[in-house]
Amino acid sequence: MKPKLADSENAVVGEDGNPANLFDPETWERYDLLERIGEVVARRSFYKNELSSYLKQAEELLCDIVDFDPSKVVDEVIYLVGSHKGKKTYGWFHLKAGGDCIKNFTNVQGDGTVPVYSAQNLLLNPTTQTKNVIEADHTSIIGHAHLFDLINRWYASADADSKIEVTRANPQFGPLLRAETAASGNLLPVTLNASKWSDNDVKFAIEINSDALKLMGYSPSEVVRFASSVPDPLERANLYAIAASTVDSPQDKVQWAADVAQYAYMSSRFDEAIASSQVVVDTLKGADKRVDPNVATLEKRAKSVIGWCHLRIGDTETFKTMLSEYAKQYAVGESEFKEPIVPLTPQFVYSGDDKGQMVYSPQGENWGAWQKAWKDHYVVERPPTGRGLWGMQPN
Repeated sequence: MKPKLADSENAVVGEDGNPANLFDPETWERYDLLERIGEVVARRSFYKNELSSYLKQAEELLCDIVDFDPSKVVDEVIYLVGSHKGKKTYGWFHLKAGGDCIKNFTNVQGDGTVPVYSAQNLLLNPTTQTKNVIEADHTSIIGHAHLFDLINRWYASADADSKIEVTRANPQFGPLLRAETAASGNLLPVTLNASKWSDNDVKFAIEINSDALKLMGYSPSEVVRFASSVPDPLERANLYAIAASTVDSPQDKVQWAADVAQYAYMSSRFDEAIASSQVVVDTLKGADKRVDPNVATLEKRAKSVIGWCHLRIGDTETFKTMLSEYAKQYAVGESEFKEPIVPLTPQFVYSGDDKGQMVYSPQGENWGAWQKAWKDHYVVERPPTGRGLWGMQPN
């Protein structure tokens, strides 16, 4: 059965205001959509004799794409969406016959050729869909550094999952995994969805991280201090997730979960940002804001993240509702419902102690500058992966 295509946004209408069938050769001939290609006689011949077969193939391909439900193959679908041009991509057309065939149009967010909304198949459910927006156009996304970074992260996550699966099936490998994690500094990735930290597999990874941090001589608070020096918001979110999931203090856990949500939002990980923010809101229910003013601050942060996430995913009604409720609950103007963005300024602070510091090993030319600044104090071994937590040995 075909998905409900009628529920999707129709991008083209004819001069009568009704949807135009772009798979009908007569539509192309009526509006002369190939006006700029070929001479008039050749173009008319193409409309009459050849275009039909091309349009039929295009329609069959589109139907195959629309019918494909990735959830039948995998549990989660991740879309990489190029959005380099902002709202400069054609979204809706009104055609007219004669003269300039495009009467009027609207612009939407996209990469200059394809609208963002068309890059995600929202007609199929219950597919779990995560969208990663990359500042690239239609072709440059293929070689974009952000894309490769995401692929590397997925590979690292899959590698960690395989280690967890093997160790859970063979408990005798547990001490080895703990020792390897501590020695390499590659702590196991933890989901940015705080509501899933109690799931069995995630809980096991958290236990490994907690033991590895102790072996390394670090505490969750030091992971947080280190995270503040990382310029990439997604890497910050990952580090805060590790810290929040391993810390014993309930106050620190909820504080850092709010940070996870905020940096997840800044990384366009909206579903995870909403889930972690909701955990914060639920945890703070019943807390006395008069005794601890930080409770109100955290609650406000979490609600603003949820609201802005809904706006970013196109749910404007929920955003408006939350905006109104926020202003009423906290007796503030709607302008106080600010987008949850914070500066990402690296802050390296040399403590001068003998234990050494954790260091983020960045990509590209920045590494050379930071390495030069630190070489008088430490001997730094840069691991081949170029990312993660690394113990720096005093020189």
